[in-house]
Amino acid sequence: NLFQRHEADDEDEENAFLSGERDRPQFIQLERFRLHRAFNNSSFAQGGRFYGGWWQRVPNKFRRYITINGKPTREYDYSNFHLAMLYALEGQPLDGDAHIIRGLENHRKLVKTTLLKLVNAPPATRIASPKKTALPEGLSWGDLQELVKAKHRPIAKHLGSGIGLTLQKLDAQITEDVMLAMMQKDRLALPIRDSFITYSGLREPLTELMKASYQARVKAVIGVDLDPTFLGQELSDERFTTVEEYPDERMIDNHLCQPKYAGYLRRLKHFLDCQTKEWHTRFSA
Repeated sequence: NLFQRHEADDEDEENAFLSGERDRPQFIQLERFRLHRAFNNSSFAQGGRFYGGWWQRVPNKFRRYITINGKPTREYDYSNFHLAMLYALEGQPLDGDAHIIRGLENHRKLVKTTLLKLVNAPPATRIASPKKTALPEGLSWGDLQELVKAKHRPIAKHLGSGIGLTLQKLDAQITEDVMLAMMQKDRLALPIRDSFITYSGLREPLTELMKASYQARVKAVIGVDLDPTFLGQELSDERFTTVEEYPDERMIDNHLCQPKYAGYLRRLKHFLDCQTKEWHTRFSA
């Protein structure tokens, strides 16, 4: 089951943003390929992110299996997107690992989710606590929030201020800039929230656009992280110490000959057979 939840997934980044998604039907509607924007509080200055694409409903750990025109993809992710914006707003650098607190090194994921909730929490709003079993022994939910604020003292005044929706408007503008710039290059970039999915071979043009769009809007620099393709990860796990960029065609063909890919290859052949000559001229390269 694609949407089967495990205890380890209860406190993650997606749920910090998309807690309302839990009540929605748990299936993927592949016909949903149009995007719309959702603003908040009757204001075009808050929110404005792009929603509606079926790929946005795919759980994080399964997105690497998305293909575009039968080609492996890769997800390109802004590093500490909203945190970096807040530090830039204060004219401060964001140094080191933003989610490591001394003494809580083994609870990085919990610290990250707590920080995301604080950034997005409206003023005077009680923030839902994690399960008691997720908290370090002897540490209360309130104590954890104070430790996170102390860790990020330069931006502590913004935590719990409701600034998250304003940051979403800014990140939506950056997302729009990147998508339109890619479209001008006749390339597809599928937006998530702070990341994009595209062909794994488009690392350089996409990451350059992501960094340039951020710098133009925020007047600061930011890093971009990237996840491996599903084929790249499998090849790395099975036979190679590293598989950097897009695996070469022979390597992919040999790997796809395994019986477990028989169904995928049938579906891919059917898809390709249904395309026009013009489509193959445009995308087969």
